[in-house]
Amino acid sequence: MNNNKNLGAIRLVLHRIVKDKDHYIVEQLLTGEFFEMPQPAVEAMEALVKGIPPEQIELELINKYPDEEINMMDFLTQLGEMGFLVKDDQDSLFAGSEFDLDIEASITTHSIIGRFLFSKQVIPVYAILVCVNILFFFSRPDLFPQPRDLFPFELMMLNIIVSLVVSVTLLAIHESGHVIAARTYGLTTSIRLGHRLFLPVIETQMPTIWRLPRGRRNIPLLAGLFMDHTLLFISISILVFVPSLSEIITGILGMIVLQLVMMSLYQCMVFMKTDLYYLLQNVSGSYNLLENAEGWLKEKLPFIRRENTTVIYDKERNIVRGYAMFYMFGLFASGTVFVFYVIPQLTYSFAISFDRLINPYSTSMKVDAILFFAQFAVFAGLLTYSWGKKYARSETNANKT
Repeated sequence: MNNNKNLGAIRLVLHRIVKDKDHYIVEQLLTGEFFEMPQPAVEAMEALVKGIPPEQIELELINKYPDEEINMMDFLTQLGEMGFLVKDDQDSLFAGSEFDLDIEASITTHSIIGRFLFSKQVIPVYAILVCVNILFFFSRPDLFPQPRDLFPFELMMLNIIVSLVVSVTLLAIHESGHVIAARTYGLTTSIRLGHRLFLPVIETQMPTIWRLPRGRRNIPLLAGLFMDHTLLFISISILVFVPSLSEIITGILGMIVLQLVMMSLYQCMVFMKTDLYYLLQNVSGSYNLLENAEGWLKEKLPFIRRENTTVIYDKERNIVRGYAMFYMFGLFASGTVFVFYVIPQLTYSFAISFDRLINPYSTSMKVDAILFFAQFAVFAGLLTYSWGKKYARSETNANKT
C-alpha cells in the first residue's frame, strides 16, 4: 500500500555511485562519507535526481522488486540522516550524481614512482618474489630467522638501538608503499597510531579507497606487503650470494629478515584488521566483516548473548559465519601466546632488568636495565594513547547519535 503524501521535489546533494560486487558504494561528496546500498536504493536515488516523485518511484520499484520491502518514506528518512538531502539553505547546483567513476581519469600524472612500482607489468613480479622468498627458506632452512637474531650484538643497549632503527625504517617503507599506491590512484591518505589487541601499530588511512572499482582496491591494500617482500628478497639474496660479510652486516641483515618475516606473519592474522583482512573484506564484498562476526557471536554465544545490531545480507551470511569461527580461533591463539609466552618473557625480562638496576654489576648492565624500562614505558605509552584516542572517538560518535 502506498502511504506517501505528495512530498514535492526532492533534491539530493552531489554524490558518486560506484558498482560493487552485489551492491553499490555511494559517496556523499560534501562530507566524504561512503555508504553501501543495494540496487533498489541506487535506482531510487537516480530517479530522485531525475525529478520523479517518490510516490511513483515506490510503485515502480514494488513492481520491479516484489520480494523487496520498498518504502520511500523510510528511505527518504534514511537519506536525510546520512546527509544526502539538500537543505533549504543549500544551492541546488550542488545536487546531482556521478555514476561509475572513470578511474583512468583519476590517476595522477605526477606519481611517476607509483605508476612504475604498481603498473600492470610490475605487479606479477611481487607475486614471484613472494614465491622465491618461500623457496629460499625451504632450500636453506638455516636462513629462517631465529629469536636469537634479535640479539646480534653482545651489548643489549646496541641491540635495542639497532632494532629500533630497523623497525622504524621497515615500518616507514611498508607504509610508504600504501601511500604511494593510493596517491597513484588519486586517493587521499593519512598516517595514524592505532592498536591491534595489545600491539600499538602505525596504519595508513585511505578513506577514499571506496571510489575505486572493487578490483582496483587490491593494489593499495597490498602495497605494503609488496614492499616487505621486495626488501626480504634483497636481504636474503645478499646473505646467500655475497660471501665474506662481516659479522656486523650479517647480524643486521638477520635482524631485518626476522622483522620482515614477523611483519608478514602479523598480516596473516586476519582476525584483526590487518592488510590481508581488508583484502579479504574487499574480495568477499562483506565490508563490515569483523563487526558482523562480532555481532553474530554476541547473538549466538550464551555467556554474552545480546541483540545483534549489525546488518548481515543473506549472500554474506556464510562468509560471516566462517570468519567468526576463525576470529574465535585467532583470539584463543593470541590469548595462549600472551599467557604462555609474552607474560613469562616479560616477567623474566623485568626480573633481570630490575636486578641489574638495583645491583649493577657494571655500568653497561645498569644502562641496559634503564633502556629496557624506557623502551617498555614508550611501548605502554603508545598503547595507552591509542586506546584513549579510540575511546574518545567512540564517545564523540555516541554523542552525535
